[in-house]
Amino acid sequence: KLLKKLQMKLKKERQKEMRIQGVRDEIQRLLDQIPFRPFVITLESGHRIGVEHPENIKSPSGNINLVELDDFYVRTGQMRLYSNFEAVTSITQQDENPDDE
Repeated sequence: KLLKKLQMKLKKERQKEMRIQGVRDEIQRLLDQIPFRPFVITLESGHRIGVEHPENIKSPSGNINLVELDDFYVRTGQMRLYSNFEAVTSITQQDENPDDE
């Protein structure tokens, strides 16, 4: 029984790591696209963070390559918004001509 519980826990951890890696990979893909197109990161808190320029998202260490990191920040105006990849629920390409502005 204990072995089965341990196996289930390990399986959940692997699934979580795979999801986080997928989030990292997608953000890196969007940062690397030419020409760059702004995108929005939605967090589990419901907050939406717009990434208007590829240099606006980095790790706390200043690294722009996000592939192996856990945390990131987005510069927007005068603010830095910190989060981690586990908290990301969706990433969407921003509309080029939003109607609601």
